[in-house]
Formats: sequence, structure tokens, C-alpha cells
Amino acid sequence: MKIRCREIFGKSQFFFELSNHLGNVLVTVSDKKLAVPIFCDPTIDRNCVPNTIVGAYYKADVITAVDYYPFGMTMPGRKFTLGEYRYGFNGKEKLNEISGEGNSYDYGARVNDTRLGRWFAVDAKDKPWISPYNFVSNSPTNRIDPDGKDDIHFYFITTTTVKTYGIGVNARTVSLRQTIAVVEIEKTNGPDKFYHHRSSIVIDPAFGGNSYSDKKTEFFPFDLDSRSGLTTTTMPFSLGLYERDDRDVHTLSKYYDQFSAFKEYLDKRLKDPRVKWSENGKNYKNIFFPNRANFKFWGTVSSYSETIANCLMVVRMGVGLFLKGGSVTSFCVASSEGGAVSQMQLVRIIKKGEKLDDIINEGKALTWTTGNEHALVKLANGERALVSGGPGGISFQEGQIQKLFGHTHPTSAPPSSADFEATKLLGQTKQYVLHGGETTVVKPIK
Repeated sequence: MKIRCREIFGKSQFFFELSNHLGNVLVTVSDKKLAVPIFCDPTIDRNCVPNTIVGAYYKADVITAVDYYPFGMTMPGRKFTLGEYRYGFNGKEKLNEISGEGNSYDYGARVNDTRLGRWFAVDAKDKPWISPYNFVSNSPTNRIDPDGKDDIHFYFITTTTVKTYGIGVNARTVSLRQTIAVVEIEKTNGPDKFYHHRSSIVIDPAFGGNSYSDKKTEFFPFDLDSRSGLTTTTMPFSLGLYERDDRDVHTLSKYYDQFSAFKEYLDKRLKDPRVKWSENGKNYKNIFFPNRANFKFWGTVSSYSETIANCLMVVRMGVGLFLKGGSVTSFCVASSEGGAVSQMQLVRIIKKGEKLDDIINEGKALTWTTGNEHALVKLANGERALVSGGPGGISFQEGQIQKLFGHTHPTSAPPSSADFEATKLLGQTKQYVLHGGETTVVKPIK
């Protein structure tokens, strides 16, 4: 089973979707847990007072459960619901107002009739060998659509946890922040579409618990005049004082560079002759890649480009939704106070015989003078090296290093969740974090 979370910010609530390999939403549960009391049992405890609660356990709050026929129609008598949920077959949105509950779904470019297993409209692409109304070549349990478009979603989800230490005049409040970047790719029909999501989750027990916000922006990298304002680049000859909104082709170029999994996926897809010579492929060949060079010319330094802490790519293949498991393709060490995370930069190779104390002191001094994190690592080729990143952390690509001995924080901020996750991903038993004159041993969370 695949578990996917859909955030319903308007209700400050999460719905967790339990889906199969096709993305069909079989069960949804809310983020609530239902307490079931345990009463004392006189047959077990002689001192038991009847009807006394001695404990409790919890069970999931199931909102909906449903089974589908192969082409998506809901099975009679195989549906349970305690509330409306608008997503179902293939994870798509229902259009109940057209033909009744669960009988048609919106796939973006076309609407699918689950009773007939056919589209309401013809395929935009001419396919002489098959009916233009055909749905996944009449094999909905395992077929994927090779000619569909990609709906490419870049999610940047920042979680801020507010904690208060001490009481009275000695109390101090600390905000721990972590950003997770996720690429989700969904295949449907037509040219590629691109979406940017900026989500914020604030966990603050002192002020009523959790709050959520979310902003979704579609951007258009094949329109050279489009400027979404998602990212900015320093204006040339301004000495870094002035910035301007990037054209959307430059925004996508930044994400293409930052998400190695997305770059690998896109490059591989464009080698497919069916895609390479299609209108979709020509958009990349004639618009994106030539104008990407202009982005490289004007510079890649950006104050507002999104930062990758943990990178996950989920590819939802085809109209008959096929889920390809996401994998972490880059990771970082980061300050819990936030700040810009930059890709690893080599400072110097450590020579044989150098004293560890001297290397540590050099890293601490560089951190103090530059304001950027530094780390002692073993590179992929086996050499030890001193490397640097940004003020908020260092991002490493998969296979870039073998081992992370330790790193510095420019402030007294304690180790972040990203530090623990990096230790775990590298298979290490520990690493050292130097922060504000203190040294903390970070061990992976089990």
C-alpha cells in the first residue's frame, strides 16, 4: 500500500490516503486518533472497582473506504463513508455533478467515464492505431500512457517548531525550522505544465497548536516573457544591491540544477523519440535549453531561490496511475535556525599527517570569518577534504561523499533534524556538530 498525505489547509486538517499501485484511493483516515477506554476487569484484578478506566488505546479515524471495478466505477455495497472526499480512482478528482457519485473523473485535459472505461473527448494527439476515446489501451490495471504530458509540481514545505525553554524571566523561545523539497510528476495529456507550491507549517503549542498556509503558482518556462517572481537573480553591474524577478525559464533552470533526480528523469525522457520529436520535446529543445544559457550568463546566485533540505521525487506515471517510489537524491546538514543552504564547495584537500585539532580550528575560523558552515568529509574518491556551504547548511549530492566526520554551525544553534537524517543516510554511527563553543555528538535516530 502507498500512503499519501493531502493537506486540507482550510480545515487545518490532514487526510491520509491509502492507495494501491494505481493511485486508487482505497481508504482515507483523518489526522485524529480515537481513544478507546480500557476498563478494569474483576476477573483479572481482585481490587478492581467496576467501570473504572485504567488505560486506553487508540484507533484510526476512518473517513472513507471504497473498492473499484478495473476502469474505476465504484463497486455497489463496497463503499463506506463518514464524510465527503473528492479524490478517488487514480487519485483524480470526482465530477459527481455530471453523472453521479464516482462515475466520472477530471484528468485535466479530459474527463473519464468510469462506467464505460472511455474518455468523453478525443485524444489531442492523432493515434491511427487506436480509438481516440480509448482509455489506457483497455488495460487499466497495469498500463501507463506513454504520450501524456507531465504535470510537474515543485513543493517547498517549511516546518517551524516553536519551543520555549525555562520559566519566568529566564524563559527563551527558539524556532526550529526545516525545509523539505519534493518534486511530484504526474502524467496526463498535452504539453508539460509546471507548478510551484510554498507551504508553511507552524507548530506552536503555546498559541493554539498548529497553523498552515499554502500558495500554489503555475509558471510558464516556455513563455520567454513570463516572470512569476518565484526566484530572483542579482542584476548585472549592481554590486549585488539590486535584484529582479527571473523569467520562468530561469526558474525552471534553477530547479533543473537543484533536483538531480528531476534532471535525470527529464534527460532520460527527452531521449525517447516519441517525446523528442513531439511538440512537447520541441519546447525543451527550441526554448528551454537555448535560453537556459542566458540564465548561466547572468549568474546563478539567487537570494530567493528555494533551498533543498531533503529531496524526494515521486513520479506518478500514466493515466492508469503507476507509483514509482521516491528516493532521497540529495541531503544536507543544516542549522536549526534556518538560512540559505548551498551546494558543497571544496575548500581544500587534507594532506596526510595533518593534525585533527588544526583542521578543526581552521574550520571554526573559516566559519567565523565567512558566516558559512564548514565540514570535514571523506570524498567519493577516498580523499579527506574541508568543504563549505551556506550560512544555513551544506547540501550534498548522492554519492558525493563517503563519510561526514563533522561540521560547524555559524551560530550557537543546536543540531537540526537534517543533521540527524544525514548521519542516518550515510550509515554512520555518529558525527560531530560544533556550535557556539560547544561540541555535540549526533547519532542517527532509530
